[in-house]
Amino acid sequence: MSENWHGLMRILEITWVRDRKIILYDTDLPNTLHFLGEQFCLAALFTGGNTPNSIIPNNYYMGLDARTTIDPSDTMQNILNEPVANGYARQILSSTTGFTIDISQGVHRAVGNIITFSASGVGWGPVLNIFLTDKPDNTGTLISSAPLSTPIQANPGDQINMRMAMSLRNCP
Repeated sequence: MSENWHGLMRILEITWVRDRKIILYDTDLPNTLHFLGEQFCLAALFTGGNTPNSIIPNNYYMGLDARTTIDPSDTMQNILNEPVANGYARQILSSTTGFTIDISQGVHRAVGNIITFSASGVGWGPVLNIFLTDKPDNTGTLISSAPLSTPIQANPGDQINMRMAMSLRNCP
């Protein structure tokens, strides 16, 4: 494992689309595996999710927020300025059908389906990060967060498409 590995998740690609034109395309964004996220993952692997707040969920949720820095000790209470209207919703990844397992550069990884955040009304943002949690509200575990390379201020009609991967080693 590489010493500069940031954790479990990596954003493989993210695309911000406005008026059918790509205004941002980025790949290979590393993340921070949060302290309670680490506990969540270990409990899922070794106790079958029987640790409090670590039950393997039917779905995982990806969200966007505006924390200026990401810290390993962050929890859902640290999520800052997550959009709440104008088309924004946390995006769902099923724990049973939302991922495929493949091998990239000799590393097994779970690759998530492409998810899309859409803006309507007056839009939303700016958002600076994408995060992974196990619940649709702020009662869940903040598993992992990745900073975006560029702040996103979504206008009505904008779409942010992204795909992530998870691995137990540095995720290619």
